[in-house]
Amino acid sequence: VVGVPIIVQFGQSLDSNLYFEGCIGDATYNGQLLDFVEASTNEVGLTDCSFLEDISTTSMSSGQTTTNQPMNVSIPATNSMQPFVTETDNEFTAESRISSGTLFLSTLRGIARKSDECALLKRSFGGRPDSSGTRFGLSPSSRLEFDKPPASFDKNSLFSIQLRATASNGIIMFTTNNRHTDYLALYLVNGIVHFAYNSGSGQAVLKSNRSVMDYEWHSIRAEREGLAGTLYIDNVMEANGQSPPGTDAVDTQPPIYIGGLPTDLVPFASRILQGAKSVFGGCLRDFKLNEMKFDVLPVEIGTVPCSHYTEEGLYFGPNGGYAVLNKNLKVCDLDESS
Repeated sequence: VVGVPIIVQFGQSLDSNLYFEGCIGDATYNGQLLDFVEASTNEVGLTDCSFLEDISTTSMSSGQTTTNQPMNVSIPATNSMQPFVTETDNEFTAESRISSGTLFLSTLRGIARKSDECALLKRSFGGRPDSSGTRFGLSPSSRLEFDKPPASFDKNSLFSIQLRATASNGIIMFTTNNRHTDYLALYLVNGIVHFAYNSGSGQAVLKSNRSVMDYEWHSIRAEREGLAGTLYIDNVMEANGQSPPGTDAVDTQPPIYIGGLPTDLVPFASRILQGAKSVFGGCLRDFKLNEMKFDVLPVEIGTVPCSHYTEEGLYFGPNGGYAVLNKNLKVCDLDESS
């Protein structure tokens, strides 16, 4: 009806008790940008969207309530209303990607793990037929060190690798020099592939548009021509850009680290690679530099074949269970203990 304000509701469907959890921005309706500042909100934070693991450190303002109510945005009426249809997608969880046995459902290939899903699956991986490669992350500082790169890569480089990640943060490849002025790095942060490089004039960081946390193999290719860089996943360009003007040659020295870093490099890497952990979790294979394989045997620290899928610890399955660490342990009140 012309002249009657329209209410657009975010966060909950009118016929459902399910609530949306996540971030929304740049919403438009009939070509009109919605101003969230003017919205009636409950338990909604403006301009402070963060990853799930950071929510616990974000304090709510005193004026916010703690009810799970949706957000309403009022927009002026228009005579060009267009109907829209919403479709509810099937909800895929980590456990639904696994068949009744131990192998993945091939039909669900490419579905990334949700940010609010537990990283530990309710059923163990078990053996998988596509398990060639090297597994990292089962011990601290696990990595490969290549002292003799197969090709020169100071001005132009093409580094490619295949990965199947089980942890959302970690180093894929890293190399620098003794002065730490120049470097090349591939790494994961929250499942997003990052390609960072610095030829001495400043850092460039390219990020993929999608997560690779679907427990499947992905081909990663990072290209650099002077200051310009490009990042590909599965032969699809994800990002390109360039570092600040200056020298176009990256001055690095062996070794090239694959899958992790030694402890003495961790402080430096943590400063320049924000959010990345020092060890990759998962499997890597088919390392190439300028289309040439790394044929010289590397130094191996804490790695195992990718076919080795067991690790130390306890696995709590879908039917529940518990572990008794000390049957004589007694927990009491402070008043009682005194």
